[in-house]
Amino acid sequence: MQGTHHSIRRLRYAALLIAALLLAACQRTPDLPAEAPTADTPVVAPTAATDLSPLLDALPICALDGWYIDQQTDRPAHPWLAANAPKSCKEDEENEIATFCVQGQWKGLPVEEVILPTMTFVSFRGARIGLPLEKARSIARQHLGQDFPGGVAYEAGREPKLLADPEDAQYSWLLCSTPELGHDADSAGSISYSGMNLPYDHDGCSYRYSPVDFCDAQHRAAIEDALQTRKPDFNQHYLLVQVDDRPEYFQRTLVLVDTRTGRATPLPFDAFTGPAGKGGDATGYGTLETGVDQPQFCLEGALLVYRVFEEGRFCFGFDGEHFTGHETQYMQATDS
Repeated sequence: MQGTHHSIRRLRYAALLIAALLLAACQRTPDLPAEAPTADTPVVAPTAATDLSPLLDALPICALDGWYIDQQTDRPAHPWLAANAPKSCKEDEENEIATFCVQGQWKGLPVEEVILPTMTFVSFRGARIGLPLEKARSIARQHLGQDFPGGVAYEAGREPKLLADPEDAQYSWLLCSTPELGHDADSAGSISYSGMNLPYDHDGCSYRYSPVDFCDAQHRAAIEDALQTRKPDFNQHYLLVQVDDRPEYFQRTLVLVDTRTGRATPLPFDAFTGPAGKGGDATGYGTLETGVDQPQFCLEGALLVYRVFEEGRFCFGFDGEHFTGHETQYMQATDS
């Protein structure tokens, strides 16, 4: 019965959320942009003919890793949104939802808007479709192989739900739901390590010019152990795994692991440690601040990149392929 109550409450909240978004839309003058672009930020607004595949192709599995507002840039972390629709066209402060106008086509569906949370605990992300529910379902079955009725996969955050717009029968919504804390999605032990992904210039298992081999036995063992014994601790689906690479110097590497696939992505630095003491050496480990409902994590202490230490507080996000937020030299390295 408890699971049923959760489902009913979440569906009611989805309906209320959509109603609030529509009310905000009615209160906005439809033909005026919310904010004129600045001279130094040339942005070409998406048109009805725009192919939204780069933004929406991950929606059928709710792998919406960049669908949040980067706290440092105040823009979407997703690369396509950041380049094509960096400013929200409306924002509902009461329900903590930002709407981005992205008129275009995706898998035969006309999409007019996407919604992102402005705060991390808001549970829904998704797209507004310019078709009634039954027409949208028919096209989804034809091009996506299913019509997304909801159910266990939706509650677990693995698939979206296609539902009617409660205020306008000519529209529908495809929404992903963030699992409630305590849900058994991404439970420990169900996925094994599947490989290392280095998204920047690298030599096999090391970032270019870095001495760290992220594929060595020590890293593989730490990742496998974390997948078998721990639950996600960052942005719903990820584990942050610290590896004592040089414990005598309080130096650790850090690897982000996707609990849905077992794929590991190492942070682009050689080590992080605590701040230097009077003798110039660290006297303890650096600290990691993260949360399962947070889109960014932060390191406090010092980062070692290409034999240079940098002290401070460093915050990172992850868009599914690349890290966002603080940039290190390894993220900028290219072949000469």
